[in-house]
Amino acid sequence: MDRRAEQVISLQGVSRTFRTPGGLVLALRRVSLSVSRGEAVALTGPSGSGKSTLLHLVAGLDRPTTGSITVLGTALDSSTDRALTAFRGQRLGIVLQDSHLLPGLTALENVVIARLPWGRRRQLQVRARDLLVAVGLETRMDFPPARLSGGERQRVGLARALLGDPEVLLADEPTGNLDGGATDDLLALLDRLRQERNLTLMIVTHDAAVAAAADRRLRLVDGSLDVEPGRDLGGAVRTRVLE
Repeated sequence: MDRRAEQVISLQGVSRTFRTPGGLVLALRRVSLSVSRGEAVALTGPSGSGKSTLLHLVAGLDRPTTGSITVLGTALDSSTDRALTAFRGQRLGIVLQDSHLLPGLTALENVVIARLPWGRRRQLQVRARDLLVAVGLETRMDFPPARLSGGERQRVGLARALLGDPEVLLADEPTGNLDGGATDDLLALLDRLRQERNLTLMIVTHDAAVAAAADRRLRLVDGSLDVEPGRDLGGAVRTRVLE
């Protein structure tokens, strides 16, 4: 079977309503989409359009008001909280806008700690060091979060998300605090992981370069979905390098 054709993310008629003091707010309106294994999808759109809400639902961090969500064969909307926690830890990588790093730990320790329930500390430390080098933090891995810039904290969060060799990486504005060179390096790393491991990507972004590098762009406007064509991630990265 062609693994790229294997559907790993499926949303059917997903809506999400929030109750606020001013009344009900419809954040997502009957969104349906599917993502194949190894595909890179960018979620774009104006602030408040529902991008982060959609990503949180796919990550199992929130539940839809209506509709169904299946990721890697697991029905998220009908899973228990305990099952979702185990599922995220073992099969997903998640990068949020706030990296939620523990202030009393170093960058290296922050990467390792989330994986301790599923691995041995020494092996995790070796892998974590390699990832921190890959994201350009080889000289910062012994620093606490207070001594890291916003972009460096984001890269620690990315290394942490990749430590468990996830099948799906979900990232909310992973390049928001990075300069152009660091963004290109991150895209090159993700492209390599796609080639080596058939990693599936769903990325929320306002960065035109990141969006253009995706296989597909899914644009959210007022909670509804439009689809825009994209380009191959690796090809886009190579084009920028050659230029």
